[in-house]
Amino acid sequence: MIVYFNDRFTPETEAAEIPVSNQWFMPKDEVRISPDDRGFTFGDGIYEVLKAYSGRLFETSKHLARLERSLTAIRLPGFNPQSLVPVMQVLLERNNLTAKDAKIYIQITRGDAPRDHAFPGAGTPVTIFITATPVKPKTDLIQTGVKAILVNDNRWMLCDIKQIGLLSGVLANQEAKEAEAYEALFVRDGFITEGTHTNFCAIIDGKLHTHPANNLILPGVTRAIVIDICQALNIPVIEEPIAADDLLQQIDNGSSPVEALVLGTITEIMPIIQIGDQVIGDGQPGKITNQIQQQFSKLIHKKLS
Repeated sequence: MIVYFNDRFTPETEAAEIPVSNQWFMPKDEVRISPDDRGFTFGDGIYEVLKAYSGRLFETSKHLARLERSLTAIRLPGFNPQSLVPVMQVLLERNNLTAKDAKIYIQITRGDAPRDHAFPGAGTPVTIFITATPVKPKTDLIQTGVKAILVNDNRWMLCDIKQIGLLSGVLANQEAKEAEAYEALFVRDGFITEGTHTNFCAIIDGKLHTHPANNLILPGVTRAIVIDICQALNIPVIEEPIAADDLLQQIDNGSSPVEALVLGTITEIMPIIQIGDQVIGDGQPGKITNQIQQQFSKLIHKKLS
């Protein structure tokens, strides 16, 4: 696998361009990251994940805008995020992914510096690591739906920053795996916030409910797309916290039609047909979820045609 690794980039202005020279493209097993890199010692960095369909990047501007926002939030030196595009395209080419679906992973840390909590001095190079790997479509799961569990949301209060310290998500997702579930849904103060690597939505009485895009969730690109799709389909969208107990009670008594789904760049639009021990409806993806999935597929084809 060929990756992009640059631990010598010192952006001086917000217009600085990421270098695309050959010296920064190398086999992954040749990458050497310093033990003093602040991503390793402090988790002091951010990341972003994009998807390419048949070798073509999808919703690039939205992802790069979020990456720039994350950089600003943790006060990393600025640079032109658009200059990452040619780097990603080279990686797709060199990894023979120009005709395949792929995941692009970007990680940027505050760089190699003596271990001190305060920021290193001006001029310290940042570390940039980017990979492009093939991704298999989750077609079967998207058609059949998956199980989720509820876990306590014990994360920090700045979940809207896509930062690399993901231990709470790792532990929660492992709990889901051990419960033979696809995802763990975080619950904070009685309300479902999001999944470990997804946003969560519930469709109740034909209305899509999702947590507001505040500091308690990561504002997902797919989440924004789904909201736009719902508006185009005249499906009301309610951006309010979803009470976990109320949702489970509605699922249990069947008084209102309920659907649930999780959303993400790689997950796409995944129906949830069971939460814990409670099966939702007849255990099949709902009609409105199917409508949203169909419109999402049409959008992908339109964007890439």
